[in-house]
Amino acid sequence: MDDCANVHHILGFVIKPIDYNLITTLASVLGLTAMFGWILNKWRARGNRQMHQYVDSGNEVSEPDKDKCRTLAIRHFDEPKKVEEMILSAKVRKWLMNAAVYCDWTHRFIKHPKSAHQKDILVACRNVLIRHWKEGQAAHMAGLPTVRTTLIFAVTGSDTEDEGVRMIRVVLVSLEMLKIIHEHPADKWLFEGEEERMRVRLETLRKMAEAYFENGGYRPGKNGTNVRIVMEAYVRSRI
Repeated sequence: MDDCANVHHILGFVIKPIDYNLITTLASVLGLTAMFGWILNKWRARGNRQMHQYVDSGNEVSEPDKDKCRTLAIRHFDEPKKVEEMILSAKVRKWLMNAAVYCDWTHRFIKHPKSAHQKDILVACRNVLIRHWKEGQAAHMAGLPTVRTTLIFAVTGSDTEDEGVRMIRVVLVSLEMLKIIHEHPADKWLFEGEEERMRVRLETLRKMAEAYFENGGYRPGKNGTNVRIVMEAYVRSRI
């Protein structure tokens, strides 16, 4: 009797009542699937983002020319390496990659929201940098003549304007040159290499200089907080 009450006869067919819970579940699954597909397509549309690559980029500044212009040049220490080959701590790599995702053409500095994690990222990258000067440090420990240099560096998510290749890029410059970048007029620069890319690098360096000389190494982050974006590294070279 109860079974008969729970069916409907339409044009000779026996139709059971619709299970609305099942329909709601299916709709939710389809909605989540569509949303995941949309997010995945958006991510793929961002271009070939090689987030697993890591490179160090040094910066050099020339003496003023006859028009009082200085030339900015970029020097790579080595070919890009895999992040896991450079940053040995799995935890720090995770923090680094998570923060780097939010970098783009205008927001280039890697800024982890947790200050302790941000410091660990910078320290790990500093440990990578000083490997380039290990021979000078060994010479100093052996009592041989060396010169000590202060480098200022920042960790960035390198990205092109059309959202192409991105990698982890450590931008470094000597303290002496960073001071020149901070004080030299913004309209008195020439560039060695592709101009638009070099102008972006100059802007990055100027922001590093502002953070270092005016804000103790920090740059304003979200919600009015300050995030440390630059750090010092002390290296030695043979004379």
